[in-house]
Amino acid sequence: MAELVNLFIVAGVCIFIDGALGLMIGGIISILRTAIKSQKSDQVDSEQRDGVLVCHVQGQISYINAAQVEEKLIDDFNTFDKTAEQKKKIVDLRRVPFIDVDGIKALETVFNRNSSMAKKNEDYSYLVVFVFSNQFEKTLHNSDFYAKLVKKGLAFTDLQEAIDTLNAMSTDAPTAEENEGGSSTVDNEWEPVDDEFHRA
Repeated sequence: MAELVNLFIVAGVCIFIDGALGLMIGGIISILRTAIKSQKSDQVDSEQRDGVLVCHVQGQISYINAAQVEEKLIDDFNTFDKTAEQKKKIVDLRRVPFIDVDGIKALETVFNRNSSMAKKNEDYSYLVVFVFSNQFEKTLHNSDFYAKLVKKGLAFTDLQEAIDTLNAMSTDAPTAEENEGGSSTVDNEWEPVDDEFHRA
C-alpha cells in the first residue's frame, strides 16, 4: 500500500510538474522509509508487568511505518508467548499522536492474529487489550475496529486498569452459548475495517 502511494506521488510530480523533481521526491521518500524501518525497534518498547506483556508504542502509526510497527508487535508477542504461562498482552498507544487507516489495519492484524493463535493452540490465555489516550479516543470514535474493541471491553485509557482487568479475565474455553452470543473475550475476530478512515 505504502509503495503504491509513493509511486502515485512520484508519477504525478513527474508528469504534471517536473521529472527531476519527481525523482528527487521519490528518493527522499525512500530514504525516510528506510530510516523509519531501521528504527522500528525504538518505536515499540516492551516490558513485563504483573505477568502481562506491555508494548508501549511511541510516535505516529501511518502508511510509512505501519508494517514495521505491526511486525515488531508480532515479534514481541511471539517471544513472550514462547515462555509465558498466561499469554496476556497490552498494546499501549497513549503516546501515539496520530494514526491513519494503514495504522488501524496494522493493529487489527495484530489483534486478529492473536485470536487465531488462541484457536489454533486451544489456549484461551491468548488475550490482548489496547490502551488509548483520551485525545486519541476522540480521533478513533468513528473507527469500526475501535468500536468493536469498546464493545468487547478491550479498550482502556488507564494502563493499570487494563492490567488488572486483563488478569481478571477468564482463560477458559468459550462455551457454545458464549460463541453464539458473541460474548467470548477471545472469539473476537471480524471483517477488516473499511479503506476510508473518518477522523472526528
